[in-house]
Amino acid sequence: MSFLSRLNRFAAATFANLRLTSALLWPRPFPRDKIDASPAQVFASFLIVHAAIIAFFAWIAWPVGEIDPYGVQGILASTTVGLASVTFGALLTRSGDRIAAALILTNLVSIPILALAVAIYGLASVGIGPFFGAFLGVALMALGLYTLAALRVFARPGRAGRLAGLPAALLLIAASAAWEIYVPQSDLFYSAALEDEAADDIPEIVTEDLYYAQPTLMQAALDGLAPGTPREPELFALLGAGYAYQDVFMSEVDRTATLLAARHGTGRTVKLANSEKEPTRLPMLNHHNLSDGLQALAGRMGPEDTALLFFTSHGSEDRLSLSFYEARLEGLTPHDLATKLDAAGLTNVVIVISACHSGSFIDELAAPDRLIITASAADRTSFGCADGRDWTDFGRAFFDIALRETPDFRAAFTRATRLIEGWEAEQGRPASHPQIAEGAEIGPVLDALFAIEISQDG
Repeated sequence: MSFLSRLNRFAAATFANLRLTSALLWPRPFPRDKIDASPAQVFASFLIVHAAIIAFFAWIAWPVGEIDPYGVQGILASTTVGLASVTFGALLTRSGDRIAAALILTNLVSIPILALAVAIYGLASVGIGPFFGAFLGVALMALGLYTLAALRVFARPGRAGRLAGLPAALLLIAASAAWEIYVPQSDLFYSAALEDEAADDIPEIVTEDLYYAQPTLMQAALDGLAPGTPREPELFALLGAGYAYQDVFMSEVDRTATLLAARHGTGRTVKLANSEKEPTRLPMLNHHNLSDGLQALAGRMGPEDTALLFFTSHGSEDRLSLSFYEARLEGLTPHDLATKLDAAGLTNVVIVISACHSGSFIDELAAPDRLIITASAADRTSFGCADGRDWTDFGRAFFDIALRETPDFRAAFTRATRLIEGWEAEQGRPASHPQIAEGAEIGPVLDALFAIEISQDG
């Protein structure tokens, strides 16, 4: 058979599959003997659905600027997990054709529903990007369709042995749910139109100039760091924004500094930030500046004082992003931070990290004189890191709401955790599980600090 003949037969089988799988939606016998469930046809279903996904994302981002690597990762991950679920499902039952048919249908109907969800949510939402609602809708829709398709295929009334394919159906649903629940909140393409609009606001960054500016910026920041008052418990702070390409992190640092100044007075806070739009407004959050800042805090603090270290950025397990391409920065690991703290001799430290997987920092940073608070568990993501926002979800709950109600970081954590749990439940997001670890010796120091603040408030 010639290549052309094979191609024609392949195309004909593909279109026949698309037509025949519509039987899953109607109360008539499923045409299982007419479905071509060969590996090539299963793979073809994925090519079709991802071609539709690419076209959809190109449409919403048109004119397309460049590819978002996070979006590519999402598509590749969904393909890998989906193909694996079909393969293992076919191995667990003799009815691989039914699995392939259900997969083809549910994937294909996801595309128009995704577009509809984006359009509806985009019109209805204010202040929050439409993709959260879209992805939530897709997750619920896709899981529902997988379940209905599996029941339609494997549990038709009046058929002997109708549950023989149940293990495969459950595996398909579970594998699909795994990536649907954690579907990346990222587009496949950046919009060239939006890039052009933002280009005027972004200065040209010359790496050499950026680094020449750091000593002056850092010196100015440290010159403004006032020493503590002997025998009077006071709070010092170092605040850092790690990811340069979203304004929310610098906004969070600025607003936290304002909150601390109102509650604790001015002159004891160092701000570090990586920013594409304002690259030299503050010293960068890099390893060198962080070490200098920690040492400066240690040199000005007394044994009765407390240091608050707040870092906000994206994160992965055992790494906080210090992403600033022009500066060629390396991420911050728990070992890096622990080493810098030990080298500075900094004691009585409260460490707050707002980032995905930030709970992975706790084990290595834990010490008797430290209170560690993270926005998420080691294996969980946190939310709210989007342009146009003033705070991440954790920053808003902890600093903007809870710390305005109580000066105690521990009580504020409890209050913030309840808020976040409520928000995530309402929005259908997987729980981030904020974490707290209190050393045995930090409590009395914090109690003394909070007693001073409460008496001043009174």
